[in-house]
Amino acid sequence: HDLVTRFYANYGAHPVISQHAMQMQTMINLVAEGMGLAFVPSCMRSLSPAGVSYLRLQEAAPTIEVGLSWQPDEASQVVKKFVALVKDEIASRSAASSL
Repeated sequence: HDLVTRFYANYGAHPVISQHAMQMQTMINLVAEGMGLAFVPSCMRSLSPAGVSYLRLQEAAPTIEVGLSWQPDEASQVVKKFVALVKDEIASRSAASSL
């Protein structure tokens, strides 16, 4: 919520929010019903109900930091593998951005 309202404020706009939704599919369906607009990730473009158009932002899209927490001493093999995967992804992105 804060991310989107800050994005608007950076352009001198203040949205009137009449409906809150947590799930992206719900947001897109609200747009399809004429309830305004929604900021969604580009991966949601595959959901295309009648009347919904997707536009790319001209400026850089807002980003949000995501964290991961787990209990190392009690983690299952699945959790350990997932954590390793996330660490590998972070390392590869860090290496790519330093090029």
